[in-house]
Amino acid sequence: MKTETARHAKTRVFVYGTLRSGNSRHHYLKKAKLLGKGRTKEQYALYLGVTPYVVKNQQVSWIVGEAYEVDKRTLQQLDLLEQCPNWHYRESVDVIMDDGREFDAMMYFAHERKRTVVLSGDFNAG
Repeated sequence: MKTETARHAKTRVFVYGTLRSGNSRHHYLKKAKLLGKGRTKEQYALYLGVTPYVVKNQQVSWIVGEAYEVDKRTLQQLDLLEQCPNWHYRESVDVIMDDGREFDAMMYFAHERKRTVVLSGDFNAG
């Protein structure tokens, strides 16, 4: 029974760039359950590169995004997409949802590299 439970375990992820609704890679989350929109509790730096990425050790703004509940297979696909752990790494962060709920979710961070910082922390804001 443990194997069955582990196989169906869900993980919360918080996405902030091209994986968000309406963006180019959102189809990777087609089987995921949307938990809502929100922002990170802590501040980080969101940069624009070929795709947006967040650097953990710089406090610029709260990161705006969406939280999803994903199964193990979807999480593995996201890890491949994000080239985790070589290009990005996953770490648990606290998020505050627009409806006031707070919980932890996995978020992808980039190993430090610098491009154009997004001061608002919202990739979709332009």
